Parts: sequence; C-alpha cells; structure tokens
Amino acid sequence: MPTPQAAKYRLTARESQILELVAVGLTNRKTASLLHISERTVRNHLHSVFGKLGVHSRTEAAMVAVRENLLAAEGSSEAAIFQDRDAVAGVRKPEARK
Repeated sequence: MPTPQAAKYRLTARESQILELVAVGLTNRKTASLLHISERTVRNHLHSVFGKLGVHSRTEAAMVAVRENLLAAEGSSEAAIFQDRDAVAGVRKPEARK
C-alpha cells in the first residue's frame, strides 16, 4: 500500500514498491528478481514513476521519494521486503553442512 504522501503523485502500490527499491540502490535486474517480474516491467513502471514525479532519472526519483516522504515506514508491509537484508544485497548464505 502506498504511503498517504504517494497519493499526491497518484503512485500505484507497485510503483511505490519499485520506487523504494530504486531508492535503496537496486538495479532493474535485482528489482525484477525480487518482485518476480521482468526487467521490462520494472522499466515500464519506472517510466511511469518518472512521469508522475516529474523527474528524468533514478537519482532524481530517489531524491523526491526521500524529500516527499514517499517511502514506506520501517516495519510496514511495503518495507517487509527489506527485512532480509542478505536477500536485498544479493548475498547467499552458505549451505548448512550435513
């Protein structure tokens, strides 16, 4: 669910989710992998986000997201994807020895 501030920009829940991942520095490829969607879909959502925010880059979008408080609060359902920091960072845990 988008933050109340995101309603000002008419961001969808998926656009807000992708904006959060962009704001923490994930690539389109990693975002697509985490959300189980294609990179092209991520790119399309970002294009829509850029238009709604009036920006031209990922960096500008992240800056607006922080400035306008568009990112979900820690502990919210939207921020749940960040609970596993290893998964977001792309770090694989070693297999347990048998």
